Amino acid sequence: MQISSRECDDIMEHLQVHNLITPDLISDLEKCIRDFRLDVPVPGNGLRDLKRRHYTCPFFKHAALGCSLPAEVKPYGCLAFNPQSKGITDGGNCRSDSALLEQVSSDMVDEEKLSIPIALMKRIKSAV
Repeated sequence: MQISSRECDDIMEHLQVHNLITPDLISDLEKCIRDFRLDVPVPGNGLRDLKRRHYTCPFFKHAALGCSLPAEVKPYGCLAFNPQSKGITDGGNCRSDSALLEQVSSDMVDEEKLSIPIALMKRIKSAV
């Protein structure tokens, strides 16, 4: 999942208001970046593919089978990323509703988007 700067702003505001920018959150973000190599370009594909890595979002809570972010601050892509059949628990049949994403994010077409962990870590580091 990739987010725009506006979506990152929404998440950051939520995290700040609720005092959720903790060492544990930072550790989770860094672990996600490291484990899924979100900051390493794929050989031969350059930086373009850097944005298109698959990863498990650090806000996804496996025990609750859901996102810990409230709907008001979820990125558009997360709101449109849903199971395509009933009973899915491991993400095996989930995908984004591309038509819905095109409709709601047409005003952000030219904006560079980053993975959630990379975008948030950049914002957290710049706030310090």
